[in-house]
Amino acid sequence: YLARVSIKVNGRIVLLNVEDVEWITSEGNYVSLHSKGKGYLLRETMNRIEKNLDPAAFVRLRRSTIVRINQIQELHPSSKGEFEVLLKDGTKLSSSRRYRKNLQSALKV
Repeated sequence: YLARVSIKVNGRIVLLNVEDVEWITSEGNYVSLHSKGKGYLLRETMNRIEKNLDPAAFVRLRRSTIVRINQIQELHPSSKGEFEVLLKDGTKLSSSRRYRKNLQSALKV
């Protein structure tokens, strides 16, 4: 699995440790890696990045969101079998019904 990601930022290359990534969202043809309050754009697809991440450390919440399991603080059930996911830093994400089983098995709920 990936240990580090190389990201171009303002003409330089930042090496981001995957263990520092808290959550990932889709941004068109890019993914946005969120780490320590900052976002880094990487030209990659969600499917490809998901395949390169350790499934014991990350879980997909919906088509456009992946989260580090140990960053999840609370789950709040919402309508139609979805969850609002609260992270340790206060970020609120939502899961979809399609990925509910992934989330429940990852958290052993």
